[in-house]
Amino acid sequence: ELYISLINRLLLMSASVNVHLITAAQSYIAGASISSQARLQFSMRILLTSRVNAENSSFLFKELDSDAINNLVLDVDEFGSLGVGIASQGAGEIIPFKAPYIEKR
Repeated sequence: ELYISLINRLLLMSASVNVHLITAAQSYIAGASISSQARLQFSMRILLTSRVNAENSSFLFKELDSDAINNLVLDVDEFGSLGVGIASQGAGEIIPFKAPYIEKR
């Protein structure tokens, strides 16, 4: 709880002093995660998932409704859904996202 509290404070204060914070998580637990006000400070949001739905997108993309989700076209290539998701810069348009995938040989 102390950790999340410090992250929230850092996010809320960082915009005014040009500090950037990168966070990553496999999942966020409701009630024990970054506050709504702090999430508004994210300048770039990326969600990696093979299938975008209201449940897995609500933490970062609460503005997405079922119509918007159904209109998203995700790029799938020979690697399938690896590194596929959606992204948004600031309060801008939500677009498909494809992260590079390096296959070990």
